[in-house]
Parts: sequence; C-alpha cells; structure tokens
Amino acid sequence: MVGILDGNETRILLMLRGEFRTTLFSLEDPRDPKKMIVVDLRQSRAPLINVFINKDHPRIDAEIFLEFNYLSLQSNEDYITPSKYKIIEKAVEQFFEREAKNLLAKSKKWKSDFIGFGNYASIRFWTWEQWEKYNWSKVYEKAKINVKVNARFRRTGIIKRLSGVGG
Repeated sequence: MVGILDGNETRILLMLRGEFRTTLFSLEDPRDPKKMIVVDLRQSRAPLINVFINKDHPRIDAEIFLEFNYLSLQSNEDYITPSKYKIIEKAVEQFFEREAKNLLAKSKKWKSDFIGFGNYASIRFWTWEQWEKYNWSKVYEKAKINVKVNARFRRTGIIKRLSGVGG
C-alpha cells in the first residue's frame, strides 16, 4: 500500500471515475462561514475526460457534472432565488476543484494513475507496442491535469420558504 485517501479525496476519485452516486454534503455558507448549508449532491452525468498526447507531457482535461438540492440552510440569506443560488453553485464548484487538486497531487506524489486516466490515453495509440513504448506510468508524473467542476442547483428540496426572510 502506498497511501490512504480521506473521505473527500475518495469522493472526488469516484466522481472522476464516473462511479459517484449521491451523498449529503455540508459546506460553509459563503456569506457567513459560521453557518452551514446541507445539500443532497449527485453526479448528473459521466465525467468528460480528454487526454492529449504530447511527446513527454500529456495534458488531461476532466470535467465533472454535479447537481444538488437544498436540505438545510442555517443562513437567513435567500439562496433560493436565481441570483443567490449561483453563489452556492460557485462554492460547490470551488470546493471540489480544490479537492481534485489535492487528489491529483497525491496521485503524482505516489507515481500512480489510480484514477484511470491511462485508460483514456491508451486509445490514442494504434498498437499495444506504441502504448508500451510511450511508458504512461513514467510520463503520467509530468502530465498537466485540469479539472473543471460544473455544479447546478436543481430543486429547493424540502425547503419551501425561508423563515425570517422578506417577511
């Protein structure tokens, strides 16, 4: 065993592999870090992963698609309106993009493509011999990896209206 992934790293690993289903997720209110927002988070579709083969520095672009419903809002902020729920979408995206960077740093430190990007890279080669000659396990360490997260608010969930907001 090379190392251990924590819960957030495991969650982003499953998202990148397209194996993530759903979870309850708590994040700090972007406008009041003392308060929490709880959402029902799910992957809305399989991730898009593209690998571009360069001589010694491949580029990997991954895009993750998430959607969420509110379960609990401690804040008095009206995050149900379109102008406000965009703030939460951005906060979810930024959180998981940060977690992806942490996961990728471990992957490179451990010199292991446990995420499975090599599966996408291998289809860029015509023969097995070409693939072996490219030596993915060595080249992977030098790869430039970009992860973009798209989070979309879908429904208010169990929240019908915010008490104390707007009378």
